[in-house]
Amino acid sequence: MGRHSKFVALTAWAGLTIAVVACAAWPAAAQGMPTVDMVVGNNFGHLPMFVGVEKGFFKKHGVDVRLKVVNTGTDMVNAMQKREVQIGDMSVTTFLKARHSGEPFKVIGIIMNDATRDNADEPLAIVARKDSGIKTVADLKDRRVGLAKAQTSDE
Repeated sequence: MGRHSKFVALTAWAGLTIAVVACAAWPAAAQGMPTVDMVVGNNFGHLPMFVGVEKGFFKKHGVDVRLKVVNTGTDMVNAMQKREVQIGDMSVTTFLKARHSGEPFKVIGIIMNDATRDNADEPLAIVARKDSGIKTVADLKDRRVGLAKAQTSDE
């Protein structure tokens, strides 16, 4: 099994573990399979969840996972607060901000971008238009940079 396949398999397994633990208290769907609504971000950091749903990995293990896709960590917290979902696949910074604001969320699993290391940051990127002239981080000096305030990118 290649490195990429191991990554997808390990991360999907970790996500499945979260779904199984989280869905234990929810009623089963019509076909006898528990259904779990999960909020995820619209980025590559959540790719294992998209793959798990698309390829049927969750269903294969008895859990019907439905994804609510949002753009920011704040949107994730809002979906959890409004009880639109039962679980969220969110960054540590998003979780910590929610806890510090008094939300009773609990961590039931940690998913790293590479389950074999504790310092994986490859999915993180600075993105620039092709015609911007920005080729390196140094090229950002004296430029305007956009990011979502109070989100992981702001941290």
